This record gives sequence, structure tokens and C-alpha cells, in this order.
Amino acid sequence: MRDGHTYFDFPGGDIRAGEQPADTALREAHEELGVQVVLGPRLLIEEFRGQTAHYYSAVVVGGELGSGTDEPTWMKLTELPHYDVRPRALAAILTGG
Repeated sequence: MRDGHTYFDFPGGDIRAGEQPADTALREAHEELGVQVVLGPRLLIEEFRGQTAHYYSAVVVGGELGSGTDEPTWMKLTELPHYDVRPRALAAILTGG
């Protein structure tokens, strides 16, 4: 929630020095969600507030969802259009709309 508005976003964070975007995605999945993932294709590259964000598809292969620093909300892809999900472009890619 920010400024009294509730929205949902995908895991992510800043790329550290010497880190590739895929390495960041793996680290953030573990830190924020508590899971280990195998990355699939990159789905979106987006500029946001002067930063470049890379979003990948992924399959959970280990860990415990919810044991990271964030509280995950699991929803079906068909539910995404009913919520304020950010980035909106990624939600549209995932739902085919």
C-alpha cells in the first residue's frame, strides 16, 4: 500500500554491482519470497524512475514461499485483470491482454 492505495507488484530490486539481471532475479526471488527458482524467458524490460527492470518467467524449485522478507499474495493469472497489478504491462503479457 502506498498513499492509501493498495496494489500488487512482482518481486524485484536493484541490480548490484557486477550482477547480471538474471542473477538479480534469482537473488530477489529468494530474499523476498523465500524460494529458489529456475528462470525461463525474459518477459519484459521496462524503464521505471530512471532504472531498468527485467522481468522473467520462473519455476519454483525449492525453498518455502512466504519465508522471505515480503508477504506474497498468490493469485491465478485469470484474476490479474481484477486488481491493480504493477507493472501493468507484465500483467497484460501474462494474461494475453
